[in-house]
Amino acid sequence: MPEKYLMIANGWALQKKHASVRFSQKARQYVIQKFNIGQDTGQKEDPAQVAKDTPTASTMDGERMFDRTEWFLKCSIKVFFSRLSASIKQGSLK
Repeated sequence: MPEKYLMIANGWALQKKHASVRFSQKARQYVIQKFNIGQDTGQKEDPAQVAKDTPTASTMDGERMFDRTEWFLKCSIKVFFSRLSASIKQGSLK
């Protein structure tokens, strides 16, 4: 069998399995704060931009808010925003 067929048989195009992500309490508060800013101003925060901003987010003291293990992925923030929005629509969150 030619080599290109072996690659297909080995499943090179299969998607990687993603581990479920749990935000820490600090991270959860940060993402909720970003979501609320979008709700208050009417201009939704972009999940990609929020993910890009997390490595450089800092406290009032100038210390980094999150270490590398707490950085977010765009898709994780997008799902979290979606869940927040759905809970607001259902009336279970204000």
